[in-house]
Amino acid sequence: MKTYWINWMQPELSPKNLVLSLGAFDGIHLGHKLLINQLVQMAKQKKAFSALCVFDPLPFQVLNHLQPFKRLFTISEMKEILKEFKLDFLLVLPFNKEISLLNPHDFLHSYLITHFQPQGIIVGYDFSFAYQKQGDFSFLKTSGKKHGFFVKKAPVYLYEKEPVSSSRVRKHLSLGEMEEVKKLLGRPFSIQSKVIEGEKRGRRLGFQTANLKLSNKQYPCLGVYAGSVRLDQALYKVLVNIGYRPTFYKNSDIVVEAHIPKVKKSLYNQELKLELEHFIRQEKKFSNALELKKQIQKDIEKLETLR
Repeated sequence: MKTYWINWMQPELSPKNLVLSLGAFDGIHLGHKLLINQLVQMAKQKKAFSALCVFDPLPFQVLNHLQPFKRLFTISEMKEILKEFKLDFLLVLPFNKEISLLNPHDFLHSYLITHFQPQGIIVGYDFSFAYQKQGDFSFLKTSGKKHGFFVKKAPVYLYEKEPVSSSRVRKHLSLGEMEEVKKLLGRPFSIQSKVIEGEKRGRRLGFQTANLKLSNKQYPCLGVYAGSVRLDQALYKVLVNIGYRPTFYKNSDIVVEAHIPKVKKSLYNQELKLELEHFIRQEKKFSNALELKKQIQKDIEKLETLR
């Protein structure tokens, strides 16, 4: 799969002859997987290239800039997740206020058709686009007949009789309900980033930690999590703390710290992918370092009991 960061001013550089799907694809959950599999299959049938088109930034981030909103996964993380599919392209489309004001006709013709010359477009069951969501499946269907491309709507994916959606994932993530998040994503929620140098406070407490560089993404609620991480082809259990370290600081930036009980070597500058599977406890301020050390030991014991 090749990734292209599209330049709207240079349509000649964009890949052509595509069967594409356009959307946020925030999280790449089970509903998205159903659509992507259909996209790849239809592209093969048409002897075209399959392309997933993702706006960056997301339209909601541009149109609601006063309300904080971050992706569930960064573009870099999405590229890793999408490796399980046989997509030809991931196309990252710039989005701004000017584009948000375009009507459906202008966006379709001046952008999608001009750049990609699609043979087909596949959309989600609730897809809409352009100014005030004026563009919908019916509009695309009519336009496709005029310009020679097919339009398909992917079926809704239900879990417990409700559509799987990014908002459902976010709700469970905000509550630390990682088992429910896993059911909606079809995999554990993950954090993938490079290990950076920390203050070595964990080492002084007797628990060596790897501090991960923060990404511009949505994290779960603050607290301690049990999960797994793969190092040198081996899978290890990992204890992950996401929080502000209130025992030592009154005002601190959020940190993501990982303790891998069976790994003692330095992991600086390595790229780690932490999969968070269970919420253990909320972040808490302890009266002193000794009390925190006792709690961490309990957390490790809890970690060992979880599958």
